[in-house]
Amino acid sequence: MHEAKRLLRSVAAVILAAAGCAGGGSAYYHPTSPARHMDPEWMEKRETLRTGTGAAAEADAGAKEKAEKLLKETASERSAKETGVLKMSLAEAIGLALMKNHDIRMAKMEVEKARGEITAAKSAALPSLSLSASYVRLGEVTSFEVAPGVTVEFGEPDNYRAGLSLSQPIYLGGKARAALRIAKLYERLSKSGVRGAQAGAAMQVRSDYYGVLYAREVVETRAMQVSMARRHLEDVEIRRREGTALPLYVMRARGALSLAESGLIKARADQDAAGRELLRTLALPLDTAFELTSGLPEGVEGVETEDAFATALAARADYAAALESMAMQKENIGITGAAMKPNVVAFGEYGYEKPSSSNPMGDGWEDYWQAGVQLSWTLFDGNATRGNLIKERAELRRMEIERDRLLLQIRSEVEDAAAGLATASELVKAMVTALREAEETLRLAEQSYEAGTATQLDVFDAETGLRDARLGMAEARYALGMAYAGYTASLGLTELPGEGKE
Repeated sequence: MHEAKRLLRSVAAVILAAAGCAGGGSAYYHPTSPARHMDPEWMEKRETLRTGTGAAAEADAGAKEKAEKLLKETASERSAKETGVLKMSLAEAIGLALMKNHDIRMAKMEVEKARGEITAAKSAALPSLSLSASYVRLGEVTSFEVAPGVTVEFGEPDNYRAGLSLSQPIYLGGKARAALRIAKLYERLSKSGVRGAQAGAAMQVRSDYYGVLYAREVVETRAMQVSMARRHLEDVEIRRREGTALPLYVMRARGALSLAESGLIKARADQDAAGRELLRTLALPLDTAFELTSGLPEGVEGVETEDAFATALAARADYAAALESMAMQKENIGITGAAMKPNVVAFGEYGYEKPSSSNPMGDGWEDYWQAGVQLSWTLFDGNATRGNLIKERAELRRMEIERDRLLLQIRSEVEDAAAGLATASELVKAMVTALREAEETLRLAEQSYEAGTATQLDVFDAETGLRDARLGMAEARYALGMAYAGYTASLGLTELPGEGKE
């Protein structure tokens, strides 16, 4: 029994260490509250669900369906308004976290920044049009004497000029297109960050949710232990008054009750702490009364692990980020090499001026225009571009090595998570048998004690065995839940296509 419990704790510890978790949130507006329209995140999620577009919808269709449930008034929500108790299933808790998590919200802002980068990158290939106007007062106008006493002035003291200038890049060595491709890759990279934040938030919610359920199981087990100890103490006291039990038996029974009560007090404190941690993850007030409607998993039937590695490569945000970063680096090499390529820009200008530069003798407003093509080409820059290319190509090779390392890491994480899931499932099955045997052992011990063929210590041992078996079952189901959460996180998902039985 003790070896099984230690193994269970080890499985849970490995799962928690292997999977990254994210949490956080801000002020919460209940999905049915009139104040929800003040929450931009709620409005964004509603629009995402309505149109089926946006980063969240692209990241995970399953998460969208779960979040959509929060936007509809269910029976549990109507009950919450009537009783003041918020009822949440695991899916609803994850959906709420996906809407309010700080990391997800910051990742979405990166997507917005990327869209701005795309707009800015497009401007490099588009024409530029500007309006300019000027006024100049000359201290002295150029003049010359054509005859004694006759002076001719060229121009006027007051000079006015206004016009439009247009420039259009024709060829920039490929820099404009490469910059646009980099901006689009950055947008995809940012969306990968949103998916990663969603997977981390889901992992954190599962961990906290299962933590509350496990703490509840411990409280129930400790309460059962107190009840059995109190009932046994009453029975021993009756036997003592009848003269069939020694005072030692009474002291033993009282000591057992005291230990059971102290264990119950600690279990309740742990349950309160776990509840507060869940509320913090969901960005709910710490005094929120809630009820969890899902339970600890009892099995993981329907979970497919055959194509797990391929699924992870398609969904993992870190792998997608590695690929996008490599593609961006290749474009950056192209931009660096463009420094030694020619740049061709067409330009033109049209406007009005007074006096006219083409007719200095005129005294009114006249139009003017000019157009041309400008070529610039760096023929030698002291090998600066060559050195920059060596540096950028080395960075690309480093990224390729990092990608290969990440592939091995992902495969290892997926295989370890799948093995942990299978082990945890087998442990749950083993604990079912152990719990059944512990219950039968206690029943036989009580019968033998009543018949006088067993001692009080035999009953205590049987009660301790049942307590340990119940705690072991709770730990096994908690480890199974964490194994399921770790396996889901290793695939980069917020949920699996086949949910385990809860």
